[in-house]
Amino acid sequence: MYPQTIEKINSLGIITINFSFDDPHRFWGTKKGGVWTGAASIASKYDLNITCGDPNDEIKYSFVGARSLYIPPGGNYERFKFSASKKNTTSLSSAKNMEIEKTSYHS
Repeated sequence: MYPQTIEKINSLGIITINFSFDDPHRFWGTKKGGVWTGAASIASKYDLNITCGDPNDEIKYSFVGARSLYIPPGGNYERFKFSASKKNTTSLSSAKNMEIEKTSYHS
């Protein structure tokens, strides 16, 4: 999904919501052509981003200027909570350590 597509939908008065299941390990994605391939690059264009991987994922959305809501997967957070490992953890502090640059789509 391109940011311009979401903006066009928003301009029609339609509420846009991104529901993401994989924020703990794919929020940033990889950088291609100066743009992040994960939700980070388009999250601020949506009216709301729903995340369910880890309550701390809301920090990442805030970092990129997006509104988010954490909803635990399933009915029991303790049973279904994300189990972080060194391989797939992308916290805000690790993002800062990777010197994440915010990408602006405004010209």
